[in-house]
Amino acid sequence: MGYSIKDSQYLKNEYCRQALEQYLLGNYKLKNLDRRGQRLAIAINLKGTKFYSGWMLCPEGKIRNTTPFGGWIK
Repeated sequence: MGYSIKDSQYLKNEYCRQALEQYLLGNYKLKNLDRRGQRLAIAINLKGTKFYSGWMLCPEGKIRNTTPFGGWIK
């Protein structure tokens, strides 16, 4: 996709921004639920390329990234 290590902070911020926005809009897919929390798949769009990223919804309502790339969106 043309990114380098220099883009790591931008990518982190962009993932978090997009994930939070989509989460608050309810645009996510529920995945497994276990003792650690509810897993979510949230779409990320970088340079027009869309894919799922994996997130954990923690009991207190926060989300955290567990899988940066979870598969392409067809």
